[in-house]
Amino acid sequence: MSKWTLNLGAHLVADRAFYEHHGIYIGNDEVIHYPGKNGYFQKGAIEITDIYSFIGVSRFSVRPFGKGAFEPEDIVSRAYSRVGEDKYHLLFNNCEAFANWCIYGEHKSLQVTYITEMTTVILPTQLIKSTNKLLAYPVSYGVFLGSRLYK
Repeated sequence: MSKWTLNLGAHLVADRAFYEHHGIYIGNDEVIHYPGKNGYFQKGAIEITDIYSFIGVSRFSVRPFGKGAFEPEDIVSRAYSRVGEDKYHLLFNNCEAFANWCIYGEHKSLQVTYITEMTTVILPTQLIKSTNKLLAYPVSYGVFLGSRLYK
């Protein structure tokens, strides 16, 4: 008997030390998710697991659906359709991208987008500012997108 009341197809997000882990609730205290790396270097396939193993020792939340979400039964069906898939990629096919595909039909990971923006926009801009101070001549600042500086 579950100690939570969760809706079918709910987007579960479990807090981890440095990231969030995502899965789709399929009822009966079970979750379909991409475990990513099982062990140190072995990739894990999309699997059905009990909610307690999915959550682990962390806290979890339910991410509300936005515009364009499929119906809960369709979300669960889409999740089931990929059970056993073993094509995990940290940037392009991770647990969050899987959950968003089930819900919206789009592979996207906000965590990856955030990290990408941090490394391509904020960090290079800070590096230019630091270099400017070290070289003692003016550098005009802008925003990096990829490898281009836009002023």
